Amino acid sequence: MKANKVLDEAQLMDIDTINNEYYLFSFTDDELMDVIVKKEEWNDFDYVLAQKILKERGKEVSMDILNAIRKQREIELSRHLPYPKTWIITGYTFALFGGLISMMIGVQLIWDKKKLPDGRKMYAYDESARNHGRLIFLIGLMVLILTIYFNMREEFYNEFIR
Repeated sequence: MKANKVLDEAQLMDIDTINNEYYLFSFTDDELMDVIVKKEEWNDFDYVLAQKILKERGKEVSMDILNAIRKQREIELSRHLPYPKTWIITGYTFALFGGLISMMIGVQLIWDKKKLPDGRKMYAYDESARNHGRLIFLIGLMVLILTIYFNMREEFYNEFIR
């Protein structure tokens, strides 16, 4: 917390010299609050400047509110991505017709991760979607192996038996 406060104070020194033509000055109060709520999407300078602009407009955001916003945002970002129905259907379809593309889709569903603002990493999809990814990968792998086997068998048959 102390390190963040020191960084914020250093940013404030730069902010006092900023030109009023800086793009954040044209933002509405709601847009500035969005900068504060989604801090991880903005640089530190813009985050601190948004707070300063709101304060100058008479809408100061207290430290308690900032902490509550940060906790709520962490909860929101730690949720898994929506169930990727299209990817799953596409993965199963490709698994039946080939393999390689379905295997890539399966791997993505299994291993795709996202990084949280505090630096932690988590799987992007829930366990159900990841299980579909495993099944898609395995079906795709089996179809690929069978395709290679039957192609080699046919070549062997054509080459040596005839």
